[in-house]
Parts: sequence; structure tokens; C-alpha cells
Amino acid sequence: MTERDNSPNPNHSSARQIRMIVLVIGVLSLALVGGLISMIFFVADEVTVRAVGPVPPGPGAERGGLVFKGTVGLWEINGRQTADASRRVRFDMELTGPSGQPPPPTLEMRWVLDLPDSGLPEIPVPPSRVGTGRYTGIAQLPVDGQWRLRIQTPVVTGRFMFYVDPLNQ
Repeated sequence: MTERDNSPNPNHSSARQIRMIVLVIGVLSLALVGGLISMIFFVADEVTVRAVGPVPPGPGAERGGLVFKGTVGLWEINGRQTADASRRVRFDMELTGPSGQPPPPTLEMRWVLDLPDSGLPEIPVPPSRVGTGRYTGIAQLPVDGQWRLRIQTPVVTGRFMFYVDPLNQ
């Protein structure tokens, strides 16, 4: 009869540890790949464009305004919003790409204003190209309040919130 060796085998124990480490690394790798793939489905289609400073009141901008910045899709936006005494708002924007290039003249872009939770219809702001990568748009607002400009491109929409204050005369 052959006697079975019941003594602990160091080779058997280290092989088990190696298998466990490989299993853990495999599970973590699969989780990482799954997370990266799922990001495609959870990418936001609307991003925030933030105010970075005020524009003081002055001629043609009696209500002042804001300087704003943000990234909408590939495009870095540097802009300025002003409002005059009659609530006419003006937007001036410069768009640059990741390597500093301007957008092509064929870039599809739509600007729309709305006053959230007001029931008022959207106000289109047709952007006009005024130079390489530079655009401007003007719209008449019917009331004061917290307005939202949506900068719509085929891939993503930028959202910029601003407030038009009552004019103190």
C-alpha cells in the first residue's frame, strides 16, 4: 500500500495563491473594460458652459452681462453676453478646436434661448459668422429673468444660464 503524504506541500499552496491573484486581476480587468465600454452609453449630451466674470453696464449694454467659457464637443468656447436697456441680448463667441484650429465654415450650430418653467416659447438666436471661428447673435427677450442659452451642435449641446436684471433708472 502506498501511504498518502498529508504534509503541507509548499508548491500546492503557492500555485493556489497564483491562481487567486490571476483570478482577481482578470475580474478587475473585465470590470475596467466593461466600465469603459459603458461610458459610451452614459456620455452627457448636454454640458454646462460657465460664467467666469461680469461685463459692467455701459452704452449698448445698460444691463451689463457675463463673460463665459466652456467646452462643447470638440470646441472650446470663449464668449460674452450683454443686454441693453430694451432687453436685447447679444452673444459674441469665439470657438477653437483642440489644437487651436477654428471650426470649419460648415459647422452646424444652432443657438436657442428659453426661460425655464415659464411656458414662453423658445427664441431662436441665429448665429452669424463674423470672422474665423467668431460668431455673434442677437435676440429680443420679452421679460427679465433667469434665461438659458443652448448652443446646439450635432454631437452635444452647451447650456449657459444667465440672468437679465430689471433696469434701474
